[in-house]
Amino acid sequence: MSDEEKYGITETKEAMIFGVSMAMAVDEATQDGFQWTDVFKMVPALTKLPVAVEGIQEVPTELSDLSETERDELIQEIENLEFASEYSEQIAEQSLRVALELGKLIVLIREAKKEE
Repeated sequence: MSDEEKYGITETKEAMIFGVSMAMAVDEATQDGFQWTDVFKMVPALTKLPVAVEGIQEVPTELSDLSETERDELIQEIENLEFASEYSEQIAEQSLRVALELGKLIVLIREAKKEE
């Protein structure tokens, strides 16, 4: 990690991988109309959920100092999920937006529960 990369991208990567894996599972499950047995196609993606949300509140901080090297690393993660490279950057960017908003939502829900 260089001086410009104070926070790393561990939590961001975990949230992004979960989001893309879940989107892929939903896409596969709904190809021929959704049936209750299609839920089993989502299990591999759902196993990534606990790790993805554990530190999701760190995603906005990690993204605040995202370097080109880290950005390229995130795009490589998308390519490792067997996406054509022409879409890798777009998928990474969209999944980062989703991860950022999901992180904000989870933090907001946690704060609301504290006030109950």
